[in-house]
Amino acid sequence: GSTSRNLQRINDAYEERGFDTMSFSAGPGEVLNPLNGAKLIESTLDKVADELTRTNEANRSENPNAKARPLVFHGFSMSGFLWGNALLAMDKDPERFSLLRRSLKAQVLEQKKKKNTLKILVFSAVAAACGDKRQTTTTTDFSVLEVWSRNSGAAVAAGVNMYLTATANTAGVHHRNASDRFHSNGLTDVPSLWFYSKADVVATAEDCAQVIKKWRGTGLDVDEVVFEDTPHVQHLLLEREKYLAGLDAFLAKHRLL
Repeated sequence: GSTSRNLQRINDAYEERGFDTMSFSAGPGEVLNPLNGAKLIESTLDKVADELTRTNEANRSENPNAKARPLVFHGFSMSGFLWGNALLAMDKDPERFSLLRRSLKAQVLEQKKKKNTLKILVFSAVAAACGDKRQTTTTTDFSVLEVWSRNSGAAVAAGVNMYLTATANTAGVHHRNASDRFHSNGLTDVPSLWFYSKADVVATAEDCAQVIKKWRGTGLDVDEVVFEDTPHVQHLLLEREKYLAGLDAFLAKHRLL
């Protein structure tokens, strides 16, 4: 998951623009057992719905004509997996999440990992669980597994491969379902903003562009802010002015400011 520092930066940006924020992050347990990931996202959706209900009722008690608060989803990196789970949850139980679906006005993605790089997700989770924080934000590709194997122990790296083989028809199925649901999306009434970098080797610009093209092909309105040389999910930290200008333009375009 994202670091608390990264989450706080984006929370501050939204709160400065009049939004209330709620943050959550997935860890090794949600990656290695995707059913835990599904439970995490469903419980988070319930909390968001409760907060929306409370806020809307409070606003209407003061002004009967007050509009319902809009909901914006903003995710980093592996949040594509989490957002895919959120879409699956809304598909499975539309009545339970009807308020969320009606309130959802934007989906903002700060890159995504490749559709078929489950090994990277699991490897990052194991590295984090073993205390190797270096790989949680700088994973480069499958070759990183070999580097970490030499530096941190071949046994753990071999265990990752064994896990992927053993769970290909169990946890792997859920990972693929969540990934497929993220890629298909289908929320044509919910515009999207993507932040990504040409220099990112975890979520490459080419991969992001492919998903954006797919989403646009369904009629979904997608804006992009593309950086030249910022590393994975470090855009707000290193290119703050460009990042916030893109966010403001998107929010203003869709009357969310």
